[in-house]
Amino acid sequence: MSAGALAKGLARLSERERLLIGLLTLVAVPLAIVFLVVLPLIGARQEAAADLRDAEEMRNWVSEQVREFPANAGELGSEAAGIAAAFSLSEVEESLVGAGVREAVSQLSDREGGGMDLSFDAVAFAPLGAWLDDISPIWGLDITAFRIEAVSPGLVSARFTLEPAQ
Repeated sequence: MSAGALAKGLARLSERERLLIGLLTLVAVPLAIVFLVVLPLIGARQEAAADLRDAEEMRNWVSEQVREFPANAGELGSEAAGIAAAFSLSEVEESLVGAGVREAVSQLSDREGGGMDLSFDAVAFAPLGAWLDDISPIWGLDITAFRIEAVSPGLVSARFTLEPAQ
C-alpha cells in the first residue's frame, strides 16, 4: 500500500476513528511486542542463568571431591581395604537404603566381568552427593563413567558405571 493510498484511506475516516487507529498504533503494537517478544526472552535468559548456576555448583562439588579424594585415599587401613575388596551389589544397595536414596534407584545391576551399573531417574542431589562422599573411599569400585543432569530444582537424574578398583 502506498503512502497516498494510506492518506486517502485515513482521510475517509472520522476524527474518532483516526484517533482510535493512532492509539492502536501507539499502545497496542508496542504492548504486543513486549508481551510476545521481550518477556519470553527475559524468561529464557533467567532459565539459562539458573542452569549456569546449577552447572557451576556441580563443577565446584566435583572439584571439591577430586581435591579430597587423594587425602582420603591414604586413610584406608587394612580393615577398610578388606571391606573394599568385598563390596558387592547387596552392600551398595544397603548403603543406598542407609542414605535414603534407594527408592529413587531405577537400575542397579552387575556388569559382565565385574563392576555394576547404577541409575537414578529423579533423586535429590544433596543426599546423592552425601552418599557418594561417604561410601566412595571404602567400596573398592571406581566410577569409570557418570552422567548427572538436572531434572528440576534440587532433583537430578544420574547414571554411574562402577568397575573394580585397580
